[in-house]
Amino acid sequence: MFNVTVSGGCQIGDKRKYNLDNFYLNGQFRKNTRENNNLFLEINTNDEIQIYAVCEGMGEDKLGEIASSVAVQTLAKYHEEAFKLCSKSTIQKCIEEYIEDVNERLCDIRNNLNEKYIGTTIALIAIYGDYLYAYNLGNTKIYFISSNEIIQMSKDNIDIIPSKVLFRINKGDKFLVCSDNLSTSISNTEIRKIIKNSKSDNDAVQKLVDKSLLEENIDNITAILINIESREYNRVEILLLSIFFIFIIVGINFLS
Repeated sequence: MFNVTVSGGCQIGDKRKYNLDNFYLNGQFRKNTRENNNLFLEINTNDEIQIYAVCEGMGEDKLGEIASSVAVQTLAKYHEEAFKLCSKSTIQKCIEEYIEDVNERLCDIRNNLNEKYIGTTIALIAIYGDYLYAYNLGNTKIYFISSNEIIQMSKDNIDIIPSKVLFRINKGDKFLVCSDNLSTSISNTEIRKIIKNSKSDNDAVQKLVDKSLLEENIDNITAILINIESREYNRVEILLLSIFFIFIIVGINFLS
């Protein structure tokens, strides 16, 4: 398991009546979409399974807000009832079932409201033990950021089948999940520079959101910055390491 700090920000801007974005920070999200149009959160956790996501609603204003809200509310349900019971061999199946469920719920809403279109992007990161699972549906971005490079992990797509990446994480790794408006208004080089030079991850998220909103015709900005801080061993791993070192000591004494 890893100790992870996460900072997230979601801001409506001043050009839209509704905030079509929403985000999910391992159980926290914009629950009251009418009041929490400008929300910044920071968490620290060492949960074995951690879930993070950014969703950008699509459709006429109110419909887009409904779509992203449905996505994170459904994610909260799956996180509590399904993901926490998953194993490493079933976590990907759980994520794919979640995405299918969101699609079905939005289709039902569209039909009930007699609307032509409602949808949302989903960029999701699940951390399980030493591994990070990145899923992307739409053009919301997921980046891997190190001290000297930034790499886009997600692949923009409009298919109902999400792109996915499996990544083994290490101490010091950082991952940015952000709305398309942020990635189109700030270059990758500038994103990495802001994150590297900021006094904290929370400060970096605030700067990224604020800088994006300065661009003309840009609004509804969301960013989540995930920082892998340190490795924490569970009881089984500690026991196995202890046994390993005992064998080494016994072997050295035997040889001597």
